[in-house]
Amino acid sequence: MDKKSDLFEITGGFGRMLLDDADFWTDQQKKQTNPDELPQIQLLRYNGQVIGGTSPFSIVFPGVEYVGLQHTSDIPWFRNGKFEDPMRYLDKDKMQKLYLFIKNINGNFAKYEENINIGRANNKLDLSGMKAFLREWQISIELKESGLQKNGTVAKYNNLSMPYQALLDSHQKVYQLQDGSFTFDEPADKSLIKATLSDLQNILKEDKSILGWYESIDHKNPLSQAAVYYLQVNDVRDPEHPIKYFALPLSMEGVQMFTQQLGRLVSHQDPKFDIIGKISDQGNLIVDLTVNIDNQPYRLNSKEYEIEWGTPNNKVLMWPDFVSDNWDAYYLYTEYPLNMQGEKFVPFYKRGQEQKIITIERNHGTEVFNFVVYSNSPNDHLQDAELDITNLITYPAGQVPQEMHKYEVIKSNRPIAGLEIRIERAGKSQNAGYLIVKNPNDTTMGNRKITDLTTEDITKDAIVGIDFGSNNSCVHYTLKTAASNMAQPIEFKNRRLALVGVDAQSGATAERDELLFFSNESTLNGQIKSWLHEHDKRYVGANKDKEIAGGVAVNEKNILVKEMTKEIITTQAGTLHYNMKWLSDENDGLSKKTAYLKALWLSICADLYAQKIRPTELRWSFPGSMSSFDLSQYNTIYNTELPQLTPILDRNSKTRLKPQNIVDRTESESVCNYALSRDYGLNNNMFIGIDVGGSTSDILLLAKDVNIPRLYKQSSVRLAAGVFFDAVIQSAEFRKAIHDYHESQKKIKVENIKEILSEGHKAPFYLNSVFDQLTDDDFGLFYSYIGKEASFAYAIPAYVTGLLLFYAGKLCAKTIKENNLTEVREVHLLPFGKGGRLFHWLQTIPGSRLTNAYYEECFRKGFGDGAEGIALKYRNDITSDNKSEVSKGLAVDTDLIYDSNVRFTSDIFAEKGVKYLVNNQQVMLAEDEVVADEYFENIGNFTFPENLENFEEFLRIFIDFVGHKSGLVKNIATLENKSKELTSLLSAYIQNDPEYKKARNAKQQSNRFEYRFPILIAEGLCYLEKILIPEIFKS
Repeated sequence: MDKKSDLFEITGGFGRMLLDDADFWTDQQKKQTNPDELPQIQLLRYNGQVIGGTSPFSIVFPGVEYVGLQHTSDIPWFRNGKFEDPMRYLDKDKMQKLYLFIKNINGNFAKYEENINIGRANNKLDLSGMKAFLREWQISIELKESGLQKNGTVAKYNNLSMPYQALLDSHQKVYQLQDGSFTFDEPADKSLIKATLSDLQNILKEDKSILGWYESIDHKNPLSQAAVYYLQVNDVRDPEHPIKYFALPLSMEGVQMFTQQLGRLVSHQDPKFDIIGKISDQGNLIVDLTVNIDNQPYRLNSKEYEIEWGTPNNKVLMWPDFVSDNWDAYYLYTEYPLNMQGEKFVPFYKRGQEQKIITIERNHGTEVFNFVVYSNSPNDHLQDAELDITNLITYPAGQVPQEMHKYEVIKSNRPIAGLEIRIERAGKSQNAGYLIVKNPNDTTMGNRKITDLTTEDITKDAIVGIDFGSNNSCVHYTLKTAASNMAQPIEFKNRRLALVGVDAQSGATAERDELLFFSNESTLNGQIKSWLHEHDKRYVGANKDKEIAGGVAVNEKNILVKEMTKEIITTQAGTLHYNMKWLSDENDGLSKKTAYLKALWLSICADLYAQKIRPTELRWSFPGSMSSFDLSQYNTIYNTELPQLTPILDRNSKTRLKPQNIVDRTESESVCNYALSRDYGLNNNMFIGIDVGGSTSDILLLAKDVNIPRLYKQSSVRLAAGVFFDAVIQSAEFRKAIHDYHESQKKIKVENIKEILSEGHKAPFYLNSVFDQLTDDDFGLFYSYIGKEASFAYAIPAYVTGLLLFYAGKLCAKTIKENNLTEVREVHLLPFGKGGRLFHWLQTIPGSRLTNAYYEECFRKGFGDGAEGIALKYRNDITSDNKSEVSKGLAVDTDLIYDSNVRFTSDIFAEKGVKYLVNNQQVMLAEDEVVADEYFENIGNFTFPENLENFEEFLRIFIDFVGHKSGLVKNIATLENKSKELTSLLSAYIQNDPEYKKARNAKQQSNRFEYRFPILIAEGLCYLEKILIPEIFKS
């Protein structure tokens, strides 16, 4: 047999492989260190089927037969079960690829010869024939095809062993210049080089997995408008879901080179710079990338990836929606914890102005390598990158039941550049692509876009006013250069951006991410719910005092109420706290209030910074009745916690721009400022402002003192709109009226409101939710509907407003007498606050004539002697501005005479016949005597008369109004008869007051007892809770 022909004969070839020519079939480099290295053949497969193998004599040899070879549409030279000469089947593009492949082999052939003959000093393998053939093939292609490119990408085979690795090795270095263009030629001036790519083919990633997503069926939030760049692919095989989205199949080198050009790359607008995907018959993603190099389009070799479909409904969100090198608080919420198996989205970061991904350098021998810094990079990497990462919330894997929500929250001082997707299966990790945050001012995000504020001059200074309420809070601001102008609301804009998944629609039932991360419900009037959703303590660890970890401010219209108490709502995500303003430390009150106000402050700062404004003065309000213990806690929050959290940095020094001035004001003083800023025409009149909140009502008396307005009295009493909630709990008829009104309306939608019928204890939530969705024009219709279906409910607004006016009349009489304000002939009543709408109810039913007469009688009887010379004028100037008055008043400057001690000397007992034991003597207390703390420390020293003359006078007016005159309440006899029980209940009622108990506890820490309660108001509240509500609202 001819020995030469034996080289290519299969049986003889295998024999020579194992005997005489074994060294040619062995990786000679490995054999240098391992003499036992065995000869081998590397198999060639197409779609998993063997079609050939490697041979040192011919590079490859064919298979014996190809029966069953399928899906060969992309190799047209496979015909009739055989591989034919491909040359006549190749288009220009494929011919270009073949040419570069042959050219690359010819360039590497000397290394191939050297490696294959390492083990032979003599009798070396003569490959001259194959070498000549390959060169002739290259020349024939050059002669046949014109315009061939001399550079380009060549297929890479990373799993080859030597000597084939040397033969097929390909590297095409590319330089990116400072202007973003690419060239194969290294510039002589190295400063022109922005980046160097070791091999053009490295732009696409090597790992074979890619993560994809389906477009949502409703198309309301197309992923094309997401905050990250996707590779969008039309899938003709799937008419139900024709559009698919994939992570970018780039390498990190590719991401870094294309960062500022990704929008153009994925837009398919430039055929010279484009990335295109298609889904193969086998369901894999095939990617083609074209790059403009030296003004010529170079198409990289196609790469094929196995598709892994993303977990449906899971989300990754970031906040805020702007970037800046002068803002250092960025937050990422992810439902793919990094300590779990499966899909992981690992954030990496950038500098704002450059949009450059943050890297650090590390030396390895004589070479210097750059490493991208991730959130979970080693500490030394983070430190060198000056990147501060705080894992605020960490999923406690293995410590909680499997069904617990899996999520985490990460804070960074640099903006998020993107997410590296890693898929872990059986302990192995694969890179499944990248999601890169869209560049600033990219217009493909619908009506939103990310802005870069790094170079903006943030020089406008603002005064910010925060009114923290029991049910709602409100924030307004004015520019310092215009502090006498009208205040503007903080709109608490939705600054969340969805990086993975789709953010929920406004108004729908809140999903868990909406309760555990920044809210996505904006508000136009500066009002936000005073709700705090906490995280499970096992997720928080040592971070409980940090912002967001301590809890999240929630402003959702609809939430799922699983269970509810007076201060807690249980949701599908855990525990939501409300009614926190007066929360005691027994219930961890300080930490909850701090967490809420921290979350609020972050949103305030973000809204202002986005408008190129910085908060340099912070003003906050408190009720006049608040104790010094509670005030000291709030002082710590506003004066220490919030300034330290301010995430705005000086552009030059990078120091934190904390508010320079922090001022506290009573709610009454703030309302006065607001009234004066609106120029309501004080003249020689007196204003009675009644600011009705959820827990307290502030009564202020404003009149001129030598032509300058003075706040003469500021009372703060705990008779407020919150009593409505106790009433609705007890009355099935009232709850049905609320439910039926909701069902009759199309503009409002409260999820699960049917529960108001069967679960009365949840009624306050649903009633509040209805109120929150009513516009100014809707309230009249609501009042009318309730008046028709449950007129008895009007007893509450009539009682509360009437008693407040009766008490205000007594304060007014004392003020006019003490200050000789004989010129006052009119007293103007201005209701404020969200609860101030209680005054509006009665203007609808029974109407303004009867109501104003009722109000005037309450005021006059309270005022007493001399009331006939003073007219009460009800004003409805603020019907469309309720709740905002305090925060607006905080943010403006006016001329107002104000004594900070007036809040301690305003409230009076307001009842006749009350005695107090002093030195073993019963002393009669005047009804206009100032209520002082020391009276209540020994509550047993009080003696209350059997006939509560002033309260019974008011009660007579009230019953006459709701019963005889208006017919709102039918059975009034019980209300009259049971009033005699009040005296015996009063002392115990005061001692069971939560604020009284809190004062007792606070004294143990401060040795100071602080508690003031006008006896008339105590009588009124006791009657309301013990008699009026149980009688009128009983089911």
